[in-house]
Amino acid sequence: MRPQRTLIVVIGICLTLGVLGCGGRDDGTMPITTSSDAARREYIEGRALLEKLRAQEAIPHLERAVKADPGFAMAHLMLANAQQTPKEFFASFNRAVSLLDNVSKGEQLVILATQAGVNGDSRKQKELFERLVELYPRDVRVAALLGNYYFGQQDYERAVAEYQKAEQIDPEYSPIFNQMGYAYRYLGQYDKAEEAFQRYTSLIPDDPNPYDSYAELLLKSGKFDRAIETYRKALEISPEFVFSHLGIASALLLQGHADSARQQLRTMLEASANDGRRRQALTALAASFIDEGNFDSALVYLDRQLELGRASHDSSAMAGDLLLLTSVHIEMGDFDTAARLLETAGECIRNADVSDQVKENSALNGYYFGARIAVGRGDFDTARRLQGEYATWTRRTQNPGLARISHELSAIIALAEGRYEAAITDLKQANLYSPYNLYRLGQAYEGLGNMLEARSWYHKAAHFNETMGPAYAYVRQKALAREAALSSS
Repeated sequence: MRPQRTLIVVIGICLTLGVLGCGGRDDGTMPITTSSDAARREYIEGRALLEKLRAQEAIPHLERAVKADPGFAMAHLMLANAQQTPKEFFASFNRAVSLLDNVSKGEQLVILATQAGVNGDSRKQKELFERLVELYPRDVRVAALLGNYYFGQQDYERAVAEYQKAEQIDPEYSPIFNQMGYAYRYLGQYDKAEEAFQRYTSLIPDDPNPYDSYAELLLKSGKFDRAIETYRKALEISPEFVFSHLGIASALLLQGHADSARQQLRTMLEASANDGRRRQALTALAASFIDEGNFDSALVYLDRQLELGRASHDSSAMAGDLLLLTSVHIEMGDFDTAARLLETAGECIRNADVSDQVKENSALNGYYFGARIAVGRGDFDTARRLQGEYATWTRRTQNPGLARISHELSAIIALAEGRYEAAITDLKQANLYSPYNLYRLGQAYEGLGNMLEARSWYHKAAHFNETMGPAYAYVRQKALAREAALSSS
């Protein structure tokens, strides 16, 4: 399973509890404060499960931990990261933040770093994690947190370096090998990725995630039958391990078996125990229809997803659903509906129980999708103005992820205006782990008349071979068609 699935995942917080005298500065690990031994036991159990990415199983333990000690800040934070919906995440996360004054220095740094991540302040988050490593240089989980930061910034070489430091501290700490495997995979070093995943499996052979992670590598490599076989191993261990259902469905879809893929996803949907899992199944079902160009059927499932948020009064989840619907209507060329959905998404996030900073950051969605709508309408002056707003925000925050999106948006405008060289320049500074941007590079090179290069990028987009989501579904068939057309010309 791909790492860091939740909004902000703090995988692996040190188990030692300073108040109870079970570790801390004497052994170089970070103390965690609680007044209850029962809360401590439940926290450790929940943490162990969450480190194995078994969030649903971790939740009851963490709920018992905060019930036994309502002031247990780290248990609230861990519970936030196990939650399956934005509403649940923010309820637990806000409680953790409210307890900042009652915790140790190390705990404060972890909570503040998580808050910085939620607020999109990557510079501050990096500074806080670096201070944490200075305080606790022998804590494997602290070392892993810094590695996860670099992973999230797509700085995979530095992420690997931090994971290797963590391995030196504790070579039996399994999560780092999962993260390391994905980092090597993104670097295109598949042999090293396989080694990391095999090491991960050897450490926890009776858990589903090592098999799921290795199956994703097989999927990426185009070894679809072996991927399905390996995903099934994960499900044999834990039939509720939903991500393997998604993986099997994706492999089937990439093999051209859309009906079988959807049956797998419907089985997952029926077995889903919470809205978070239902959302994943509904999004994947929608993507399976988008991949075929059947947007009407896709919208049926996305509307069902939106209803989940309405039923639970989860404004944050509804905002995300509405943005996804906005994206779909942009792809359909229905720009008026997209604009209405975008406006409603903004209203939802303004009504959500999130920080003012999160609400302020949501303006970026307005700039991004607003610019794309303007491009679709041929209103390039408005598109450039909104892209300029996005770029200004990016320069102020110096957030690398936002900078990549800013370049993507600039490239979208350049492509629409026929400025192909400018589009290429921007796209090569955008997120090249996005199949859509690979497809856009194919369009740009084709616009320049460089058909060999265009075909290469179309091939990369078409055969991206990852778990199917809307972004991949938007372009896979189009990329296959353009690759075939250029190959025969």
